[in-house]
Amino acid sequence: MFRALICGVIAVTLPTDAFAQAYQRPPKAVTDILDAPPPPSLSVSPMGDTVLFVRTTRYPSIEEVAAPQLRLAGLRIDPRTNGPARPFFITGLSVQALPDGKPFEYHLPNHGRPGYPVWAPDGKRFAFTVTTPKGIELWVGEAKPEGKLQQVPGVTLNAAIGDAFQWMPGSESLLVQLIPEARGEPPAKPVAPAGPVVQESDGKAAPVRTYQDLLQSPHDEALFTYHATSQLAVVTPGEKDAVRKLGEPAIVLGSDPSPD
Repeated sequence: MFRALICGVIAVTLPTDAFAQAYQRPPKAVTDILDAPPPPSLSVSPMGDTVLFVRTTRYPSIEEVAAPQLRLAGLRIDPRTNGPARPFFITGLSVQALPDGKPFEYHLPNHGRPGYPVWAPDGKRFAFTVTTPKGIELWVGEAKPEGKLQQVPGVTLNAAIGDAFQWMPGSESLLVQLIPEARGEPPAKPVAPAGPVVQESDGKAAPVRTYQDLLQSPHDEALFTYHATSQLAVVTPGEKDAVRKLGEPAIVLGSDPSPD
């Protein structure tokens, strides 16, 4: 009996660092190929006189892959930022006047992850997001050598659904989706359901649609409403009262400013 007990103790004894092992890396020759930056993508201004060189990474980091996400009504939402889970980020941005100007490298904000730039209709500026742990910021850049990148103050975007921002036709303002003020904390999951899950059938065979991540409970509905509700506003960078709200907060699937 004593021998069996000793064997059992030995069988379950583990080294102290058994669960603290780091990820195994392939040989350097392999990582040099996998980690090689891809060639930059080009974004030509609407006027055709300027081009942006946009650099990105090939693969997301393990932190991005492991980040929490909500699966609601087919959406993948990062609850920390109220934006899409695993969004597309850029690592470098430069501008060049066509046809033979010299490239100018922008100093991107280093406190968050910049998104892809979107041209204003007149091609003089562009806008992009910066995703931080506290939310998604809106930035505007001048499309010229020595051009400045400036954050639009007082703006926290809601990018869970719909267009987080888009330029207005006059190129002076942007139509944005904001996080509603004083919306409070997200709804907590109930300890116990309010009642049983009931499914009805009339006894006839029928096809069942396989939509992804349907809302399964009142808590899912509350979470979707919380993260998808936006405050539409017109933002004019550089003005004293830069943010002008439009209507009441609502779930906005899409918005389209008129040409004039």
